[in-house]
Amino acid sequence: MNVFSHFSALRRLVPALVGVGLLAAAAQAQDKVAIRINNSAGQVWTFDRSMDMSMSRQMSSGGQQQSVDSKMHQHRAGKCELLAVQNGLVTQLRVTFGNDCDNSMEMTGQPAQKPAFPLAGQTVTITRQADGSVSTDFNGQMDQGTLTELKSLLDPDTTIYPEHEVAVGEEWKGNPQTVAKQFSLQGPNDSAGMTMKLLSLQQVAGRSAAEVKVSAVVDMEQQGVKSETIMQGTSLIDLRTGTPLKISIKGPITLTGGGQPPKAVGFQIVVQD
Repeated sequence: MNVFSHFSALRRLVPALVGVGLLAAAAQAQDKVAIRINNSAGQVWTFDRSMDMSMSRQMSSGGQQQSVDSKMHQHRAGKCELLAVQNGLVTQLRVTFGNDCDNSMEMTGQPAQKPAFPLAGQTVTITRQADGSVSTDFNGQMDQGTLTELKSLLDPDTTIYPEHEVAVGEEWKGNPQTVAKQFSLQGPNDSAGMTMKLLSLQQVAGRSAAEVKVSAVVDMEQQGVKSETIMQGTSLIDLRTGTPLKISIKGPITLTGGGQPPKAVGFQIVVQD
């Protein structure tokens, strides 16, 4: 199993666009609220997202056990402008990325890599065409990973949103089809489940927000290697737009298979102001 491809599956849990806010007093606990994405043309917001992940695995070399550690860092900051919406779907979005956007990867026994983010300091307009295809007005060279990242901005993650209004203390399950798509479950033994809970209602810089607890278990198998990922954390969601303001998720990954003993390791995803 390629560790970085496993990381990419985890990254999809974290919405690509994140604003910042200041936490204030809690609202009435008994209120029922609708937590959903509400797209409308003209919305503008800033985002500042840092994501760090790590994974370790025991490998056998020359009859000896060796621990191979991998780390991945990503930082994105800038401004989003929602230009057009049709039937609830974003059809055009302008993103201005800050100059400080960067990536880095490390693996035991290999020099650290810092691949440049081609859109740092750039403004890009992303357009969904009538046939569903996505195009951009960026004239430079763009790798497939960056293009996929841009496309994801038009279709934010919806796995944690309830299908009905909820009150503080209420729990709900993630839609199985949506969860399977989010984690790219493909193998016959792949499975995933998510449970959310509304912890509180808060005011964030004058905006109403919902604090949602997120719990997930993801089991996947690839090339004889089985992985179990257990994630827990919270997401603070703006109730007017449905945009996540702050996310913190962490938990262990356990890898087994290939004749190797189980290795339980930790990872942490933190999106913060």
